[in-house]
Amino acid sequence: MPRSPAVDTPLLHYARLLAEGDHRALSLLLLDALDGLANHDCDGGDEESLARLDRLFLALAHVLATPEFVISDRDLALRWIFHARTIASLAAASSFGSTDAVLRIVLAQPDNLVKVLALYSCANSQAIDIGPVFDSNPDLASLWRLSILGGDYASLTVGRSADAVADHLAALDDPRMLGVPGLLVRPFFFVTYAAPPVEAKVKAAVNRLIRPMAVQAMTDLPPRPRPDPDHVAVISSLWASDHAVYRTNARFVASLAGRFKLTLVTSANPGIETVGFDRVIRLDPQQGLTPLADLDAMTAFFPDVGMGEDSILLANCRLARIQIMSCGHPVSTFGSEMDYFLSGDEVDNDDTARRFYSERLLLIPGRGVEANTIPRPRQFVDKAEDGPLRIALPWSMPKLNRRTLDSLRRIADASPRPVEFHLFAGAGMNGLALPILRKGLEAILGPGRTVLYPFLTQDAYWEILASMHLVADSFPFGGFNTVVDALHFGVPMVVFEGERAFSRYGAHLMRGLGLGELVVTDHDAYVALLLNLAANGSLRRQWEERIRAIDLDAAIQAEDNARHFRTAVEYLIAHHDDTRSDQWRPPIRIGR
Repeated sequence: MPRSPAVDTPLLHYARLLAEGDHRALSLLLLDALDGLANHDCDGGDEESLARLDRLFLALAHVLATPEFVISDRDLALRWIFHARTIASLAAASSFGSTDAVLRIVLAQPDNLVKVLALYSCANSQAIDIGPVFDSNPDLASLWRLSILGGDYASLTVGRSADAVADHLAALDDPRMLGVPGLLVRPFFFVTYAAPPVEAKVKAAVNRLIRPMAVQAMTDLPPRPRPDPDHVAVISSLWASDHAVYRTNARFVASLAGRFKLTLVTSANPGIETVGFDRVIRLDPQQGLTPLADLDAMTAFFPDVGMGEDSILLANCRLARIQIMSCGHPVSTFGSEMDYFLSGDEVDNDDTARRFYSERLLLIPGRGVEANTIPRPRQFVDKAEDGPLRIALPWSMPKLNRRTLDSLRRIADASPRPVEFHLFAGAGMNGLALPILRKGLEAILGPGRTVLYPFLTQDAYWEILASMHLVADSFPFGGFNTVVDALHFGVPMVVFEGERAFSRYGAHLMRGLGLGELVVTDHDAYVALLLNLAANGSLRRQWEERIRAIDLDAAIQAEDNARHFRTAVEYLIAHHDDTRSDQWRPPIRIGR
């Protein structure tokens, strides 16, 4: 937890400012403390850290519960509302658990609008009708709703707030909602994990909110040059060799080299891989889209729509005559300017095209994502048979959900050997997420059964992963690169297959390598197989030997489906007008 004057201000100082009526100074002091919590990682695992969180929440609760404390300055009001998620996270990480008690007091006060919005979130047990706020103050209400979704909130979904998160996400289609730059990526990305039944509605709402920004950005551009059919632009701010987007799409882009001129449109993010491109255009928020004024690519390829707000904005712009997206975040946009979604004919079909995509499916042989070899020698670690059995959970934070965690609890309770779950949540383990998650997982999985890791470098993650006895897949949003990682280091992984493409990639790879017996399709089978592998050391070692005997690099390189992407691009250039005129738009199949 960060040490700062704002976080560690004595309680008496708050009381003195309150008694003096210096409400602006009070707001600034508390808001600075909330800024510190939001922008710095907090462990919260020791008594001192917990006490500091408790003192800060107590001060905040006392100030907000005081009727005389009124937030009238608009700039301060916006900051308070923006921090509704941080306040909820502070409460959840502290001994108080939630803002429920303070919210009940504030609801009875006059002039309470800003304080109510600052205290109310998905974590509250009481539902409040915010509809009248949208009528009177749609800007404040919109800021509030977008602020409470995503970010640290991923950690809260392991507990009671999961249903409330889904309800708040669904409410984004309120026609009174206004777009708030910088906050639209959270619900767009998060809804796929937290509320699949309302995914299409929520994404359509986000597209509606961001489209005016996209229209304005395109209006600022001069007339575009004539499209060049031999020019393809790759639109990605995550094109780094250690990123999942690059790992699953690099071979597709490489297949275009030599046949097409390639331009990478990216951001100023460090580590961007530029090898193989004829030109690199870096976008700067201060310049808008003006660097694209002379972009004449006929085809644009978007491999990471939904993983950054810039990607959603650009997906709502017509940058090229033909626009194709793929599985960087493998779900449909449900209403952007994307024409086609690249997938594989062994994970998608006519039925899934109707049910899960607004874009027309572009199906190539296989699964539609390519595995990349790991640039590190395969090194196998022999595991001791004493001590706890270590099961790796390489799940990003949003992949956590109560049903799968309950399945893990069943495994831990029934295993004859103590089980230790190692959770690698990556970049999601920020702010107050760690102490909240620690509390939630201890309540669900039982005390002493979970090891949580902060964000790790890829090498550090691989080093620890190699020492695991087993790897368990997430569901319903499964892994793919995590499957490659586990197999590379010879660790048996139980893979959970579902009906959507993003929960079938890993299973497809496993079956192609002759490891289909490690694929399950329901929670009972998931629990049974992991339990069997946990209890039977001999069986587990047999699987280790089978996996280690696979020439994984050769098997990955032998998958030559990326070349079909080039064929697909050539086909679309020749037939795009015809494909757009089809009424029901069945999947376009290439290479069969």
